[in-house]
Amino acid sequence: MLDVWGADTDVVVTELLYNPASVNDDEEFIELYNKGTRKVRVGGWSFTAVDYVFPAGTVIDPGAAVISAKKPSLYPTLTAYGPWNNGTGLKNDGETVTVLNAEGAEVDSVPFDNVGSWPKLTAGESIVLIDVAFDNALPGSWQLGPIGGTPGVHP
Repeated sequence: MLDVWGADTDVVVTELLYNPASVNDDEEFIELYNKGTRKVRVGGWSFTAVDYVFPAGTVIDPGAAVISAKKPSLYPTLTAYGPWNNGTGLKNDGETVTVLNAEGAEVDSVPFDNVGSWPKLTAGESIVLIDVAFDNALPGSWQLGPIGGTPGVHP
């Protein structure tokens, strides 16, 4: 039987918890969602904003989400990868989170911020992509999530 895999571009960033309510920011996470109809191999993928590489063999099923978290043990009921290395974390005042495939090519990029047209969150809230068909590089494609975010619940 021939395995047919989905395209890298089927995977999108759908939620960011970048300013958690805790003092140490351990709850921070980046959610990736496979909007395609086939599994996507993400082993060897990484981020520009945090120091983490997904382990070899990691796959995201179609219609499924995984998170990469600063402290994945805080999310025991989810498919959570981490921890982030070298004390890295997301900047509370915004930055660009770029997802890179195993070859270092850009898969997705979100230049989030807490000013301008981006949703204005308070500590503990996440930002959530409204619809996976929307351009997640645009502020109007995002809305506020609840305190603690909604990891694993995708648009």
